[in-house]
Amino acid sequence: MYTKMAAARFLQPSMGEMTVSEICDMLEYPADRKMGDLALPCFKLSKVLRKAPPMIAQTIAEKLGKKLEIADVDFGAIIGGVQEGKYDFGMAGMTVTEKRLESVNFSTTYATGIQVIIVADSSAITSLDSIFVFDENGDPVSLQNPDIKVGVQQDTTGDIYCSSDVTGWGLCDVTEDGTMTTDRVVRYKTGAEAVAALKSGKVDCVIIDNEPAKSFVAANQGIHILEGDNEYAIEDYAICVAKENTELLDQINKALAELTEDGTIGKIIEKYIPSGN
Repeated sequence: MYTKMAAARFLQPSMGEMTVSEICDMLEYPADRKMGDLALPCFKLSKVLRKAPPMIAQTIAEKLGKKLEIADVDFGAIIGGVQEGKYDFGMAGMTVTEKRLESVNFSTTYATGIQVIIVADSSAITSLDSIFVFDENGDPVSLQNPDIKVGVQQDTTGDIYCSSDVTGWGLCDVTEDGTMTTDRVVRYKTGAEAVAALKSGKVDCVIIDNEPAKSFVAANQGIHILEGDNEYAIEDYAICVAKENTELLDQINKALAELTEDGTIGKIIEKYIPSGN
């Protein structure tokens, strides 16, 4: 029985990109194989950080007694591919949101991520308070300056959260196809493009996951991550599965529980996403 699974592209120019063949070499899996037991359309992985999701996927595949296959797709194509049956599950640093839960189910959490803000060293933005107005409960309710432009990677959690917030505040409209009618939130296909826009002054800040943010800052002079209590969002990473595929979801959750209990998941996370970074 053949089973397919999915992840997406994640670019990190500071560490280079990996082709599907290189990923297969990394996982010690034949690059010339056809559709295997588990097909994983995967992002172009950095040679260090982005090994974590496929390595976790590999351990799950072994638990399920199946083989892992990796393909190469854009982040925004994962959920649609899982829904259409192209892939059996999606794993690409994907976080659980209410919007995504409308389309797919999610496994139990295997890691926690943080959405951070990158700014130019010369920026007047020094904290979340420089960007957002907060209510008495600490929730953002508007932008401090309606002319602020925020860069995001399209279809990522940073995009979903920020676009939803700005739209809810009446500062931005979104059409049925997801197109924005204002440019307060500027969507880029990759995080690298968003960072390039920040450096060229096209946006005032970039909201992105903490781990790639570290790599972008390390590779580019003149930008930094807002430190201290300035996280935009704290989120749970999980694996998405088609709504009707409850059997596979149960199998994945069982495998994750066992791999977490025996310390395997923790070792992979610490090796490729070290807490001390």
